[in-house]
Amino acid sequence: MRHATSFLLLLVTRMSVQTPVFYGGYINYDLEKLNGTNMYKAIVQVITGWELGTGPCGTNCKANRVGTSTLAYRRLNDKVNFGNYTLDAKVNSNNVFDISINDKVMNTMQESVLDVSESEKWEQVIATFAFELNGTVEVDISVDGNYWRNLTYQGHRSLPWHLQTQIKPNVRTDTNKPNRAPKCLPKPFYRILLNKTTTIHFPVYYEDNDLVKCQMSKFIEAGTLNAPVGTTVNTNCSVTIEASDRYKYANDSWIGIPITVRDYQKTSLDFHEVSSSTLVVICS
Repeated sequence: MRHATSFLLLLVTRMSVQTPVFYGGYINYDLEKLNGTNMYKAIVQVITGWELGTGPCGTNCKANRVGTSTLAYRRLNDKVNFGNYTLDAKVNSNNVFDISINDKVMNTMQESVLDVSESEKWEQVIATFAFELNGTVEVDISVDGNYWRNLTYQGHRSLPWHLQTQIKPNVRTDTNKPNRAPKCLPKPFYRILLNKTTTIHFPVYYEDNDLVKCQMSKFIEAGTLNAPVGTTVNTNCSVTIEASDRYKYANDSWIGIPITVRDYQKTSLDFHEVSSSTLVVICS
């Protein structure tokens, strides 16, 4: 199972909108058991960073927008630019792929500006949405978009971006509650020194006291991103980058690093994996 007729006034408004420039993000979820049923409520959280003025915060995004809603601007613009939401599901032994859930997402979405740096020219937003699922169904939620900052070694800015989280609805044997995925709050991008080896640590918060491990994303979890040269994703959720001449790093190089965050139930004899989520980090 994969775990990417209007009035003239509207046309004029959209012509002034800059093409979104994605700066990385993270997706995770919490689960709630609905009383008396085998149904669960999934609350999905998506954190995304953007070049200032090109994301959901709007073209005139300023620091005073922190904490305010982005939904009015998002709804005026092509939602695919800010993320196309799809669901893959495993029902018993049957798999279904790429089911659009954009309408369901927008019906329950709450999104606000999390942070803005006018000096570094980025904005960061946090969105949450909810949906119900049966306890017999495992799902992957994916968010895919179309535009990046130009990545020096990994392709043109039209390269699609991809975030994904795997949800397994059940009540855990150790907490007697549904699972909660690890939480992480990455910056929109990180600056590293040329001709130096830099290690970036990402604090990961996990409410269920699970064992959390990170690795370089592969296959569908990585979307279209290949692992950039000179980079290592460590199991402790840090990233080491050797920005040296031998890897052809130069001033103002930009790379995207796809990371998969997995949590494992410590009380299980085989450290049973209970969820996985993807994190995309941009470095310059």
